[in-house]
Amino acid sequence: MGEKGNSLRVSETEGEQNTLAEVAIEARTPPNARQELAVNRARTLVADVSNGNRITVRALPTLRPVAEFTTAQPPVGKDGKPELLQFRFLDDDRFLTVSGTRVEYWDARAGRALSQPFDLGDLRLTTRTEPNYAVGPHREPGHLAVTVQGEPVVHAIDLRTGRENEALRVDLGYGLVAAAFLEDARYASVMTTGGMMEVWSAPPGKPAKRVAGPFGPLKENRFVWGATGGSGYFVANLSSVQFLKADDPGYRQSYEFGEDQGFLAAIRDGRALLRSPASGGVLGLVRLDPALWKRHLCNVVGRDLTDDERGSLPDGLPTQLCPS
Repeated sequence: MGEKGNSLRVSETEGEQNTLAEVAIEARTPPNARQELAVNRARTLVADVSNGNRITVRALPTLRPVAEFTTAQPPVGKDGKPELLQFRFLDDDRFLTVSGTRVEYWDARAGRALSQPFDLGDLRLTTRTEPNYAVGPHREPGHLAVTVQGEPVVHAIDLRTGRENEALRVDLGYGLVAAAFLEDARYASVMTTGGMMEVWSAPPGKPAKRVAGPFGPLKENRFVWGATGGSGYFVANLSSVQFLKADDPGYRQSYEFGEDQGFLAAIRDGRALLRSPASGGVLGLVRLDPALWKRHLCNVVGRDLTDDERGSLPDGLPTQLCPS
């Protein structure tokens, strides 16, 4: 996005970081600085919002317009400002928007609704007067996972009917804020009150149990987590990025920074992240690719490191970095 939210740009992340495409956003109200873009699983479409509730879907990497549609207007929050519209791709084409408690289900390429909208408040998932909901994909095809902050149940809502399938409920313990199933859907990552993260084993038809965590506390709006395939997941928070597996407690791959970072976004496998030092500095892209680091080092230095140079670096470097 441009500095004022009035343009959208696709740039290379390697080489000379050339701009591949750029478009101006014509809107009365540009996107909020805290509003994230959404990219589909195949990385062929990107969606953004303007005017509070206008979704524009574009092709990648050209940014050619594909579809445009208008969602329900977000409600005004307690601070007197409109709440942010929540939106995401559920796969390559299916698209979800949540405006306050109103849920809408779309075909992103055609720009049309796939079912009637429904309101989470009408489902009577809780007796609380002002509940906070979290909404995301469910492991059961055609369903959403909906949680009520502080309550233990992950509810499964049928996207076609807007009704709960009570047989698919999963209990993940009190203090639950949000849950997301991993690719190996027997496992779920869980955000709990206090900004902590846990991982639970939740095979269908069996009681769920915690298998990892809690990790944290996670720094609000400055951490990133994601699923990496199978039972794998990553957590980028404070000064480290950790790669772990829910079915292998002994597996851990860690990358440590010299100081705390503010992590803003990551690609799906977590191997490239947008971050800036928490102490202040320029936002930049870091790639967690030791082979790439090695090639860049050898191109710049043109030789192996001396013993003195190695002494100032962490342990574990290969004996030979650059070919002789």
